[in-house]
Amino acid sequence: MTNRLNYLPLHVLIAYLAFGVFISMAGPLEYDGYNKLPVLIFMGSFAGFFSLGYILGAKSPLTVSNKYSEASLTRLLTQIFNWSILLSAFVTTFLFIDAIATTGLSLNIFKSGAAYFNAYDGYVRNTGSYSLKFIISSFGSVPAFITSIWGVYYFKTLSFSRKLLVLYTIVGTLIIFTVGGGKQKQFGDFVIYFASLYAISRASKNQLTFGFIVKILSLLLLAIMVLLTLLSLRYQEIGVDIKNLNGVIHPLIYFNENHIVPILLGDNIGFSVTILSGYFGQGYYGLSLALEQPFTWTAFSGSSYSLSVILNQFFGLPFMVEDSYPYLVADNTGWAHTKWHTGFAWLASDLTFPGTVLLGGGIGYLYAKLWREAILLQNPLSILLFCLLSVGAAYMPANNQLMHSPGALFTLFTIVYLYFWLRGVVNYYALRRKSLVKSPTPAKTTAK
Repeated sequence: MTNRLNYLPLHVLIAYLAFGVFISMAGPLEYDGYNKLPVLIFMGSFAGFFSLGYILGAKSPLTVSNKYSEASLTRLLTQIFNWSILLSAFVTTFLFIDAIATTGLSLNIFKSGAAYFNAYDGYVRNTGSYSLKFIISSFGSVPAFITSIWGVYYFKTLSFSRKLLVLYTIVGTLIIFTVGGGKQKQFGDFVIYFASLYAISRASKNQLTFGFIVKILSLLLLAIMVLLTLLSLRYQEIGVDIKNLNGVIHPLIYFNENHIVPILLGDNIGFSVTILSGYFGQGYYGLSLALEQPFTWTAFSGSSYSLSVILNQFFGLPFMVEDSYPYLVADNTGWAHTKWHTGFAWLASDLTFPGTVLLGGGIGYLYAKLWREAILLQNPLSILLFCLLSVGAAYMPANNQLMHSPGALFTLFTIVYLYFWLRGVVNYYALRRKSLVKSPTPAKTTAK
């Protein structure tokens, strides 16, 4: 089974990583002591191994299994979806009530900058309590994610009541976190979800038309405009603009006022684009500093802040994240561990940098398998995990997003488990419908 768009995600991801590296080295923000050559070598090696893994995954057989009947499989997936919709609606309602009770939940987007800084006023990491809100929002991230992905992808086939609950979850999340809280992550996540789902939908028809490209680019342009607006509102709140940026920016960062960006775009737009360039590029600066640090193994718990907290507070194990590359960089350079170091530095704390390059091959292999199963067989579990890994890839220039918060960690483990548990069964019946495997088959086999 072939599709001329089998390699679309590979091309997009490599171009995205290359763009970020370029911005970090040639953008309007310059970084003190940025050793660019090791970053280029590492990123080139990672891109090469990821590409090799992807190519192998794109050519590998599809795993199939008939350990469950089609009726049982359909019933199980339907139950997962229905419970996810109900639970995500409950969590959204709870967060609405909490936001109204604690902050008033302003619906004025122009006050989002103030809301963002008020939410973090006096906050110190790892000092919060495990409140009811924290527990509900963390565990509720799984049903919210499933509802967002399957709800959008299968929206046309849903009943009216389920359509309302899906819309309620998505719109409610944006109102609570983006409009009311000034946070960019939830909006960015939805943009990645929708772009991934639209790409899957079009690629499943083996179509890459001019209209498809225009729609994707329009979605990304809209997302960038919203992000620029949120960034502008944040910095307006604390009185920062292009004229005083060098006086308030991090001491290791210098804003080049003579760069083409502020000259060409002017003070207002140029300022927002400059700050946005830092979102794309500053993680690679942190990576360059991490590449200069000695390796201290973190026992497979340093790549995730939340995992280290869980192992420390619930099992009494050492707080290993303090030996991770971002913490070592903070101790030795002044670039704090709360700054961005890319997800590569976090993973390397457990795997070493050469090990992270090798892991890139494995991730590329899985990413290709997920894409093929999504576009050729419309496997709903592959669609879930592909969208989730796409979020991780999008945030990779910043941090290890998929393992950062407890909710993200729980979502990753749950979706990975569901995928490897049921993917072969879903593939088997999808191939049956396409008459590409015969019945009966052994309990587990492969199909081209």
